[in-house]
Amino acid sequence: MTTITGVTPFDNVQKLAPGSIVQPIAVMTNVAETSELAPVAISASAPASDVPGSEIIIDPAHEYQDWIGVGGAFTEATAYVLMTYMTAANRAAFLQKMFGTDGFQCLRICFGSSDYSFRTYYSYDDNGGVADPDLTNFSIQRDQDYIIPLLQEILLINPRIWIFASVWSPPAWLKTSASLCGGWFNATAANYTTYANYLVMAIQAYEACGIPIAAVTPQNEPQGNHTDYPSCEWTGAQLVTFIGSYLGPALAAANLNTEIIACDTSWGSAPSYGLAVLGDTTGKQFCQSVGYHGYNGYVSEVPGQLRPYPGTRVYFTEWISTLSGQGDSLLFGAEKWCADLLNNMVRYGARALMLWNIALDQTGAPYEQSPSTAHECRGMVTINNSTGAITYNSEYLAFAHISKYVQRGAKRIQSNVFTMVASNSYSSTVSSVTGTDVTNVAFKNPDGSIVVFLWNPLSAARTVVLTDSYLGQSMPVTIPAQSYQTVTWGADNVITTAATFTAPGAPTLGTPTTNSAGQVVVPITAPASVGSSDLGGYRVFAGSAAGAEATMPLFTIPGTSTSFTDTLLASGSTRFYKAEAFGLGGASAASNEVSGTPVAASATTYTLTGSAALNVGTASTFTVTPNAALYAAATITPACTVAGTFSPTSVTLAEGSSAAATFTFTPSATGTGTLSTTNSAGLTDPAGLAVTVAAATTPFTTYTSALSASSVVMGNPVTLTITPGTGAANTSAITVTPASTLAGVFSPATVSIPAGSTAAVTCTFTPSASGTATISTTNSGSLTDPASVTLTVSAEAVPSTAFTLTGAATGTVGIAQTLTLTPNNNGPTTATIVTLSDGGAGGTFSPATVTFAAGSATAETATYTPSGAATVSIGATNNGSLTNPAVLSVVVSAVATMHYLSNSSTSGHASTSTPITALDGYIFKAIARINIATAVASNALVVGNYPLSGSSASTCQFNVLLTELSGYAAGIGCQWYNTSKTYEAAWAAIGIPTSLIGEIIYIRAVNNTGTTSFTDTDGTVYAAGTVTVGYSTDGTAYTSLGTLTGQTTGINQQTNAATMYAGISPQSLSVYNVTVTDASGTVLWDPDFTTQSTGTTSFEDSADNTWTITSPATIV
Repeated sequence: MTTITGVTPFDNVQKLAPGSIVQPIAVMTNVAETSELAPVAISASAPASDVPGSEIIIDPAHEYQDWIGVGGAFTEATAYVLMTYMTAANRAAFLQKMFGTDGFQCLRICFGSSDYSFRTYYSYDDNGGVADPDLTNFSIQRDQDYIIPLLQEILLINPRIWIFASVWSPPAWLKTSASLCGGWFNATAANYTTYANYLVMAIQAYEACGIPIAAVTPQNEPQGNHTDYPSCEWTGAQLVTFIGSYLGPALAAANLNTEIIACDTSWGSAPSYGLAVLGDTTGKQFCQSVGYHGYNGYVSEVPGQLRPYPGTRVYFTEWISTLSGQGDSLLFGAEKWCADLLNNMVRYGARALMLWNIALDQTGAPYEQSPSTAHECRGMVTINNSTGAITYNSEYLAFAHISKYVQRGAKRIQSNVFTMVASNSYSSTVSSVTGTDVTNVAFKNPDGSIVVFLWNPLSAARTVVLTDSYLGQSMPVTIPAQSYQTVTWGADNVITTAATFTAPGAPTLGTPTTNSAGQVVVPITAPASVGSSDLGGYRVFAGSAAGAEATMPLFTIPGTSTSFTDTLLASGSTRFYKAEAFGLGGASAASNEVSGTPVAASATTYTLTGSAALNVGTASTFTVTPNAALYAAATITPACTVAGTFSPTSVTLAEGSSAAATFTFTPSATGTGTLSTTNSAGLTDPAGLAVTVAAATTPFTTYTSALSASSVVMGNPVTLTITPGTGAANTSAITVTPASTLAGVFSPATVSIPAGSTAAVTCTFTPSASGTATISTTNSGSLTDPASVTLTVSAEAVPSTAFTLTGAATGTVGIAQTLTLTPNNNGPTTATIVTLSDGGAGGTFSPATVTFAAGSATAETATYTPSGAATVSIGATNNGSLTNPAVLSVVVSAVATMHYLSNSSTSGHASTSTPITALDGYIFKAIARINIATAVASNALVVGNYPLSGSSASTCQFNVLLTELSGYAAGIGCQWYNTSKTYEAAWAAIGIPTSLIGEIIYIRAVNNTGTTSFTDTDGTVYAAGTVTVGYSTDGTAYTSLGTLTGQTTGINQQTNAATMYAGISPQSLSVYNVTVTDASGTVLWDPDFTTQSTGTTSFEDSADNTWTITSPATIV
């Protein structure tokens, strides 16, 4: 060690020197929070004997930004909680712990009210809403009640606390809304001058109280315009003008060295605000700092944003956590604090990290002018409002891992990473966590000590090796699963005895094989013991004779390898191999010896041949032929974009053979398409064959029989349907004769399939006895008769004597609701007509009457659409002898104003401003509430991300569309890309009735591209490889438009999918809301336009996606 003197606060301290052996200290917190800042025993250091695996090299000589510290927001709500729910002694102990023992260095305060205020919102010069340009009524007196006394107490504990002030709203009389809540800054020269003086006076007033303001920003989240709490919207140009021409000069004139932070907003919004200031000649004279929040955009955007502005001082100034059960899981929260902030934001230059409220009570209160209004956000610590008990939440614990060990004035230093990890979204689901390996960030303190913060998001423990390149010392560190760990060493940790590291055991070589190129492939199995670190790799030694391997390695391969390929050996030559594993403790003993001989190259591709002209119902043969013998068997799987069946579903090209294989394809529909193949052996697949399928030419040879019901009451008829099989029509008529094992009458006794027809024919069977009837058929031609069908016949049933009327007890004017009418027992003896009435209230029924079929107890439905707000009595009468039900009383409310997205252009739309989320799975369900003004004449996109300008197969996933369909208001269809990035589509043959044009309706599309059936949250089962579409007038009872043939090849898997769009339509289309979920029911996109204000251009949905409205589309 050496002693250094200088002009730092750490004069005359012992410094580390090259070769110093250290015994690091470490603490760990796991995500489950069963261990919190718990001491961890780790190895002492020693020089590495060989190259270790998973090595993080710490380079203290390579320095980056200086470090201030971590902290949170000291809002009025936080101050109220500390002053109201804690005793003075307990509060003093907490402040001493946070700002003394635990070393938190940063505070963010609000100049005036934020949303976290426990009483009436205020600024420092409200003046009853009357303009006060000279600020004669300026006062911070209200802050003296709670905030200032506590700040003064904190400064007694740590006089170097760094305090940053942000404003939620200027005084109301400086705004267009004349309110602290919502509105824009009224950008005039006079108002700019007044507001600059306002901020100068606020800084001076706080400094007069002994509270230095290190930095200030003129506006929190300048893109926000919230009517329920203080906010103020600015343009980037207005901020440029204000900071460069007014605030900067005003601070200079007042001799204040307070730093200006250009913006206080999220990653995705920063380019429009803070970065505009940094790029302005006047603005950057006074401001070289930017502050980030984590509510939109991606942390990974920061380096690109700041690249044009070298030297920018970077801060992270706000992010929330949510209460248990209302959003963030423990794992997702840890991902935010550890990956996005403590690792990535610091690596991207952040000098300080601050979260939102330091303290709230257990309900998330105080909030929005009330000490007891609960909210989903929690504080870094939770103070129980009854007992005053303190809970230190995960974000506090994560930040304490830095604050307790990284000193003010430290430098971030170079350390390599395995994978840069970012959650890349503010989401409430753990599925957004993208941690794939341990991440880290390293610091060098002013006293020369080193601090490394490590985050392991994996579900298993991970061992890494920390190497101090200055000391020439390494130390293995194991981080438990889903935990974060701080490791530090300095002069106080120098010891005299180095650790002893263990080398790995010897690997095992398997029996060599050859690949499709004929090259030798040798399996390698890791040793049972890898020693003191992960394997650094394997060295492979080779020779031309047994026991004669060279001393220099032929290859060095990664420690994760399971085989190696000798690409250097000529065909026909034999080579002998041994290998050694190496790691932190050195190299292993040699492995066993194996030998291999390469052979001539094998097949690299194959051909696909067969007929291009096909017929429905006729099997056609296709042949696949390799271009040479294969050294490994290849499974060939065919597919066709025209519906049909393959037999077999796959074929095998045999190992060691160049023989061809064949399969047949039997189309079931006409059309043109492509028949293609894929393989399992890495061969180059041939181009697909273009095929055209014509109608069947061979007459049908089979037929089917089916009953309209599997059970019936004696004396009631059932329908027997005879359907010709696949093929063309026969040239002569065929008579089909039915028979039953149970007494009864067929009418007619025989049915005839006419010559030249493939249409189904029917007859009825009326049983005259109870029991089980076996019904069979024979035919007069040479057709193959189908298997018999069975019918259960019960004794004559008790007829209905009454019926019920049920429906919702509440309704809305103009909104249809469903009524259900159900006969008791087994149905009336004769058909009975039921007439509905609302007693003259003016509503409409559809249909106005329903009919109970004779002998049927099937319920019938109708819809009722109220015309006015009132309590309506709905009654039902019948033309038979049934007892009528009691009237149904319905309380009808006036229709609430519903906003919607209106568009009639392909250039207008709503879209996610960033690809925040993507479908992760093989199932999507989309439900949209829409209004079609006219019959659709050209495709309209309801929701999706393909095909659109700028999109590509690699990033697109799916669309749900309305399409032109003759005789209907619209058809419904789906498009999607599968996991092979191949386009697929399915369209319904029937559509939405024209009677629903101009009505608010719901459409639904469910696409199951998996290989197994899918049971929805409502119990509906969707078969594998199907697309199911339908519509509804009330959002509950859907009319199916058919189950369409899809595919079982999955949806294109993207973590960064193309922009999601809604409401692109060349004709008038109104979209009220859209919800897209995956197989688990997780909401992925949920734009609800009904809750937005007219003219809104940007909003967040419930899944935290930001949606932007592009003209001429608009919210009305």
